[in-house]
Amino acid sequence: MKIAPSAYRHGITEVDIFHALRNPFRVIPGDGWDMVIGTDSRGGMIEVGVRTGGDDDVIFHAMPARSKFLR
Repeated sequence: MKIAPSAYRHGITEVDIFHALRNPFRVIPGDGWDMVIGTDSRGGMIEVGVRTGGDDDVIFHAMPARSKFLR
């Protein structure tokens, strides 16, 4: 799985991105993408956007989880 440069915009590390993907709390499907809510390596909640449906999934977004995804 590839990580686009935009995924690093909010300072989330590669280690934490993959930790959240391995430890999902919730997956919210979109149109050609999924928003995965999971924990980083320290237990904080983060959101990770993954573009799906092509040859390779691409992680395009990662940041601390916003409240709208934690309800």
